[in-house]
Amino acid sequence: MARRVMMGIQELRLRLRERVADVQRGIHTIFTRHGVPVAVLVDVDWYQRATEAIGEDPLGFETVPPPSKDNAET
Repeated sequence: MARRVMMGIQELRLRLRERVADVQRGIHTIFTRHGVPVAVLVDVDWYQRATEAIGEDPLGFETVPPPSKDNAET
């Protein structure tokens, strides 16, 4: 079983690089907004197994273009 940690979205913005490194070490991160879980960062192998287990294509995703300067979040 993977180790899990929980953090807020604001902390994610500050520590994304560290969280990605943690995923590579088997640590999944649950992100919260106002204390409510909203997303999970997991490794690709875990994601592929989970999507295949529910009958979905693990590589069926859309590529999102980077935000333009006019639409970038502040």
